[in-house]
Amino acid sequence: MMTPSFRIHDGMSASLAIAAVRARHDWEETVLEVGVEALQFAKEQAPWTDRTGDARAGLDVSVDSSMSEITLTMFHTVDYGEWLEVIQNGRLAVIMPTLELYGEEIKRRIES
Repeated sequence: MMTPSFRIHDGMSASLAIAAVRARHDWEETVLEVGVEALQFAKEQAPWTDRTGDARAGLDVSVDSSMSEITLTMFHTVDYGEWLEVIQNGRLAVIMPTLELYGEEIKRRIES
């Protein structure tokens, strides 16, 4: 059985590739770290009045990455979460305002 392999002929190319992988990993960690901070903020600042606490407890974030992008997603896990975001022309929205605020923080940390 043949084992797949590859060769890098240029030591500089290998160093650049390793640096790129490390930078990508650091960026993913930064996005996740800020995402957790954003989630805490959203749970604390959600403008609706709790009845059961399920909507607040059901806010969550995920980080996904592909070759071209890293995506932070904040979402509700309760079925009426979308309604909370759009009712009264978004007066009770917490997701977009939080992502807009923390998006700038992600950019600042990655650029520093």
